[in-house]
Amino acid sequence: MTGLLPPRRSQITEASDTEPERLTTCQPGGHGTHLSQHAGTVLVHMKVRIVGLMMVRNEADILRVNVLHHLSQGVDRFLVVDNGSSDDTARILEELSREAPLEWESYDGPYQQSRITTALAQEAYLQGADWVIAIDADEFWCAPEGNLRDVLSETSADVLRADVVNFVQQSDQLERSPEALLHMTRRTGEPLGPIERIRELAESKQASYVELVYPPKCVSRASPAIEIGLGNHSVQWHTGQQQDTTRIVCLHAPLRARSVLGTLADQGRRAEESGNRLIWNWLRWQRLATEGTLEAEWKANSHADGCLDVYGEKRPLVEDLRLRNAVAPWLNGGVPENSRTKHAISSRPGRNLKSRLRLREQAAGFLSDTLRLMDETEGWFTRDEGRLLIMGTVLAFCERPAHSIVELGSYLGRSTVVLGRVVEDISKGTTVHAIDPHEGDLTEPGDVAASEEPTYERFLENIRRAALEHVVEPIRRRSFNVQWNQPISLLLVDALHDYENVSRDFRHFEEWLLPGSVVAFHDYGETYPGVQRFVDEILQSGRYEIVARIDILILLKKVGDPHAPQRKVMTNTNEEATSERLERQTKGISILQEVLRSELAARVEQVGERDKIILRQQAELFEKVGERDEIIRNLHAELQAKVAERDKIIEDLHDQLQAKVSERDEIIRELQSRLTGGDPKTS
Repeated sequence: MTGLLPPRRSQITEASDTEPERLTTCQPGGHGTHLSQHAGTVLVHMKVRIVGLMMVRNEADILRVNVLHHLSQGVDRFLVVDNGSSDDTARILEELSREAPLEWESYDGPYQQSRITTALAQEAYLQGADWVIAIDADEFWCAPEGNLRDVLSETSADVLRADVVNFVQQSDQLERSPEALLHMTRRTGEPLGPIERIRELAESKQASYVELVYPPKCVSRASPAIEIGLGNHSVQWHTGQQQDTTRIVCLHAPLRARSVLGTLADQGRRAEESGNRLIWNWLRWQRLATEGTLEAEWKANSHADGCLDVYGEKRPLVEDLRLRNAVAPWLNGGVPENSRTKHAISSRPGRNLKSRLRLREQAAGFLSDTLRLMDETEGWFTRDEGRLLIMGTVLAFCERPAHSIVELGSYLGRSTVVLGRVVEDISKGTTVHAIDPHEGDLTEPGDVAASEEPTYERFLENIRRAALEHVVEPIRRRSFNVQWNQPISLLLVDALHDYENVSRDFRHFEEWLLPGSVVAFHDYGETYPGVQRFVDEILQSGRYEIVARIDILILLKKVGDPHAPQRKVMTNTNEEATSERLERQTKGISILQEVLRSELAARVEQVGERDKIILRQQAELFEKVGERDEIIRNLHAELQAKVAERDKIIEDLHDQLQAKVSERDEIIRELQSRLTGGDPKTS
């Protein structure tokens, strides 16, 4: 399933200037287009907007220098969550929020880094971010040949993966301080790996933590469906290109003082309490703290005279001044000049983190309940198609002001329930117009007409059972007899499936579809050639493009025809385009993410079942091959026995023949002897 989320178009403004600035506009697909001076006017693209995402806990010593460094590198704004700090972290965040483009809030809940950082990434998207960078407090991202903005403005990738370099502290640095970073001027020459073995290398004391190769970190374009992986090492739900880059590097100060080891051991305890056992190094340090062996661990991960003491073995380090040089200007510095009055990110109101996490839980419940209600309603939509219909409806509401939902062909309400549930959850006040005469007319495969008992009463009962009477308006007529006069956000065509009826149904409502409206056709496939032929025709017109397809449900989006007359519709979008639309988008994004996670889980389950079948078939095949090989071995043994028996017979016959020949020769000699007078020698 690709292309589900429409790309964010960059804003372009016109300005008068004498010196054109080469800037980049982000077009669909992520490819950059440079704009320059033309006829005395410069088309100026708003520079890429970069938002740094941070979840911190007790990082007062380096938090300020971290923020200032990244602002100098081109980060426009920070969204920060303080996860229960007990030091001066909250005070420093409050001070920074007054003098720098930084928003923060406190969240005292359990350690859930991936979940919280993902919520921040979604908030950044809603606030207009083009790129997001998940930054740990001990990480300092750099672009060796410029700054982060330069690199991100020029790349065509959606995700960039950057190497992480671990820097090593001096052994006598026991307590934290901002200046401690200045002493981290050494690193291992060649990190030890591979990544798949780093835990084994550390646990077996073959290597210290700072010597190990570190998984790359990701910078990603902002997206409503983005999901930041554990440790900020991965990004999910991006269908665009991912690239490794050497133009960005993450300078890492993981153990900047002896006291940090104790803090990380505590983090291991918190991670374990939250059910997260994947951060193996924290859990290991928690265990070592319990055993009282953190001192040996500090010696193995800090240097004296340029060498690590890795459990009794001295290992030299190489000098590297990049981290020191990156942080030195900001130890006692103020906010970079270009960041003091920056307003690169719009100030649209967003939800706070707690609300966003609650929305995520609600979205999971919404999806589960909706699919359950669909399963309880007779009809032909599969679960996968139900998920896709939910996504299509959400997309129809997220990108445009909310208009009506029109369903042509409701049958017993299986798809109506799905549409109604989405409307009820994210677009209250919108109506699902379920148009169907309910006379029992059907189309069977091959576009063959059929009929059954009228379905209206059963349809109403299913709508009542789903408690959607206030959302669904049944219209008991044929579609072409309905007088329609309002714009449509989503049109589902699922009535009679022969070409003539599909065409008539669609054409009757098409003029009320605005660019961006979603059209869904069910039974698009070879079984119903009328549907397939008509959909293929309107795709060839260029006025519609495919959003996604699963099974026999296909979603299209109207892209418009500049040469065709468009019906003018009156819409009240001023107020609706701000608070209500943002509310819809926020809820819709949560639902989209949950649908995507559900889709992934379904695919993983399918792959698991497929793998089980393959393994079972392989076992059966191996068993058959074993039986075949056993038969071949037995036949070979029998053949060898027969060959040996044959050879024995041949040998016996040969011996008998030789005996007969000898006997014959003896007789011949005797006869010759008699013929020559009894002297055998003269013969």
